[in-house]
Amino acid sequence: MKPWIIILIVVVAVLLIGGLIYFLIYSDVQMTKQVLYPKFNDRKEQIRDYHYDEVEEYFCLKREPFEVTLKDGYVIHGDYSENEKPSNKYVILVHGHGSTREGTLKYCPIFYQMGYNIIRYDHRSHGDNERGRCTMGHQEAKDLNEIIDYVKERFGKDIFLVLHGTSLGGATVLLLTQYRQDINYIVADCPYASMIAFAGDYVHNMHLMYWPFKIFFPIVVKTMSGLKVKDMAPIEVIDKNKIPTLHLHGAKDTLIRPYHCQKLYDKNGAEKEIHFFPNSPHGQSAVVDRKEYEEVLQEFAQKYEKRL
Repeated sequence: MKPWIIILIVVVAVLLIGGLIYFLIYSDVQMTKQVLYPKFNDRKEQIRDYHYDEVEEYFCLKREPFEVTLKDGYVIHGDYSENEKPSNKYVILVHGHGSTREGTLKYCPIFYQMGYNIIRYDHRSHGDNERGRCTMGHQEAKDLNEIIDYVKERFGKDIFLVLHGTSLGGATVLLLTQYRQDINYIVADCPYASMIAFAGDYVHNMHLMYWPFKIFFPIVVKTMSGLKVKDMAPIEVIDKNKIPTLHLHGAKDTLIRPYHCQKLYDKNGAEKEIHFFPNSPHGQSAVVDRKEYEEVLQEFAQKYEKRL
């Protein structure tokens, strides 16, 4: 073979490999940007988008705004809704990525009817809070830990306290278990098991093979955020959990596929139950399969409320 042909083949191969590596890194960077710096929703816009303003039961609760100043000086904004029937039961509702505390409104009537006082707040960098970076559960779990301190200081150390989280919120309440165990039970609705797996779903939805992206994704995340992907992975800490956990997931969820729920359930070291809602996409089980959601949640809750 003539030398110039060999050189041409080598040049073409280098360009193809270089182009592929550039595409993989560029795609991982764009994916990481969407994760760390999402398009944040406005609370009032979210109410209109989900038509919450058209459903009376979502606004039957009185809202008492509150603020929590965290140890690093950051201020978290939230709402407290006291149940009309005196109760020692409290639930903290934790919303998803890019959402606000209004994203948890769909759970309020369910818990209110179960006799719970309801606490909702905006994640760091979300809602009414100062904008910044989302860390996909790493810092958010630490923030939740301080919010629980605030709740127990305000309402009493011996309250019956429950955590309910959706998507990022679900991952956050599970990551919280590495910091404390003084919670009566947890509801983890459609969380991701890890950011690696979540990124895999992202690439899967683009009909691309994941393994090439997986090579660079942890490096890109570390470079852009200073965090390791395992810092954002509930699957890394769930085996040490002792808080009773209800794992929920929509069977038609394509953003975070149902296998995440199964992996977390299998590795969870606590008393646990799992349920898949057949008709539900991501984060919509309490709307699409409302009656079934209520029944599953109430049955699980009653087991632990009997210990009051």
